[in-house]
Amino acid sequence: MEGRFKMSSILISLLILVILVLILYYTGILEKLLKRPEVKEVQLPYKKRTYLLTKAERSFYEVLNSIAKKQNLKVFTKVRIADLLYLPKKVNNRTSYQNRINSKHIDFVICDTVHIMPLIAVELDDSSHQQAKRVHRDEFVNKAFKDAGLPLLRIPVKQSYSVIELTGEIDRILSPAQNEVAAAPEHVKTRT
Repeated sequence: MEGRFKMSSILISLLILVILVLILYYTGILEKLLKRPEVKEVQLPYKKRTYLLTKAERSFYEVLNSIAKKQNLKVFTKVRIADLLYLPKKVNNRTSYQNRINSKHIDFVICDTVHIMPLIAVELDDSSHQQAKRVHRDEFVNKAFKDAGLPLLRIPVKQSYSVIELTGEIDRILSPAQNEVAAAPEHVKTRT
């Protein structure tokens, strides 16, 4: 007898629950309860950064950009590594390799002006690059760029930069890279 009473109580509870859900559904309350707030209904917490570059990055950018302009090159800042390097489709552990570069960026990328082909990646290394975790990250990034065939130039942060020295470093790297631009297949040159 007691088992039947429990079963009846459960059935009655389920019936009440179904009726309640139906009432909420037909009145539109259920939809409002389950619905995420629309973007335009909520004040999002994002704020605009005052500057794109730190003072050290800005100082270096000015020198690098002046050199690039003289050589008919363009400088881009804070470029995601995933926008510079890619994984061929049939790579084992593809997701793992992709995840290792997705959230990383390079401080500067020097490209040719005609095809916007990356020629040199440039990292400005401040004191944070001496921390153990950062050293490990830098070793990975160095190897990724080397294996991908994109030169990576590491420059320590300084008070000022020698235009002559930096131009020499860029020229040394660019000599073989500019031959690559000239030899690029037409579909690469016009890629959109």
